[in-house]
Amino acid sequence: MPAHRRPSLLRTLLRPTTPHTDTRYTMTGLMNVTTSPHGWSERHYGFQPWHPLAQVHDPARPHHPLTFTIDAADLPTAATRARAIATATAADLHSTWWPPTMSRLTTGDVIALTTGDTTRYFALAPHGALTALPCTNDPIPPAHLPRRPALTS
Repeated sequence: MPAHRRPSLLRTLLRPTTPHTDTRYTMTGLMNVTTSPHGWSERHYGFQPWHPLAQVHDPARPHHPLTFTIDAADLPTAATRARAIATATAADLHSTWWPPTMSRLTTGDVIALTTGDTTRYFALAPHGALTALPCTNDPIPPAHLPRRPALTS
């Protein structure tokens, strides 16, 4: 076979051996904005179904949710990667990091993973754990977030 017809060694080595089987997920962060009567955040005690959630918005594009793209073989792997992105310890598929000017998601906040028409919710729990939620209430727009009263001593 002439040299110009042979596939290059590099192309042969880089050729995928298995078909692409990962599912693409879109991650959106939902912050738990519940407060106690004293004005302190109660989200660190964990998510409860009656806690109000606020969708995290992209600081570069006002009124647009902050989303990340994840490829994963299954939902638990996608949820683990989403937690790493939400805590600013990893980037998404497009090398996008959690904005450094924004608060990271912590215990009591929720991650929404969407693929196709299906959305699954996971609450961030202490020590790196995730809790699958059957469903959640609709996020409230940022304009309707309750203002936290000033703490007085």
